[in-house]
Amino acid sequence: MSRPTTYVATLLLCVLALTPKARAAASYTFVTLDAPSATVTEACGVNNGGQIVGYYYDAKGRIHGFVEKDGDFKTLDFPSAAGTFASGINDKGQVVGTYNDGKNFHGFVEHKGVFKTVDFPSASDTFGSGINDDGQVAGYYYTRTTIRGFVEKDGIYTALHARFATETYAMGINNKGVVVGYAYNGTLEDGLVERNGICIRLDDPFGYYTFLNGINDRGLVAGTSCDVAMATCDGFVEKGGVFTMLDPPSAVYTYASGINNKGQVVGSYWDSTTTHGFLAYPVTK
Repeated sequence: MSRPTTYVATLLLCVLALTPKARAAASYTFVTLDAPSATVTEACGVNNGGQIVGYYYDAKGRIHGFVEKDGDFKTLDFPSAAGTFASGINDKGQVVGTYNDGKNFHGFVEHKGVFKTVDFPSASDTFGSGINDDGQVAGYYYTRTTIRGFVEKDGIYTALHARFATETYAMGINNKGVVVGYAYNGTLEDGLVERNGICIRLDDPFGYYTFLNGINDRGLVAGTSCDVAMATCDGFVEKGGVFTMLDPPSAVYTYASGINNKGQVVGSYWDSTTTHGFLAYPVTK
């Protein structure tokens, strides 16, 4: 017997982070990830076993999800979908993402070849972004009038919305149930960290827009900071208000998307020619 789909609305009261903020430099070893025969590759999530998920464009412009490990790319496509985006993976190998049916976007969870659609009730479009080991899915959805974040487990949806914002996006969730994302207030994109209905606005002090995309169980956050024109964007890892910048060599634009408990970060970068995925290993001294 299937569990009925239900949802609960949560209005988030967000406060500014009180932790002193600064930027720092750190050493990473970068590995470029390009799916075979792809024109564009974007890496989005990584688990503690080193499995990486993302998506790529083929030569005909079609979009496919992938799961990669040690250089071996396996294509992951939702059946009969016009396009598939894989966004996150947990330690059980469950993959969360989004597919397009030719008209609308739907979230999904895949495990061992079995796909489950994740659609927020009454939404026109639903996007799956992150998944933890308990199977909690973080994502966001569209209606005719708004964009909201959500967390889903066993068909129960909790909507997340920052009180100060017009749009809220939930992008990642760790095994403690802490959600990261960002919110748009009509002018700025603010990074958000949410736990138990309370959220903190967390912004790079030297950027104009801040996007928080992934969080591990140690509380390290992977994200991106952009200037006002969105012409320059830098990846970062944040902990305790310190933003450690993370940009592959030759990168013009970096988007850090996911982070595992080893501190390994995945994302994508543009080198003025095309977009590549990357895996970054922190250098231990």
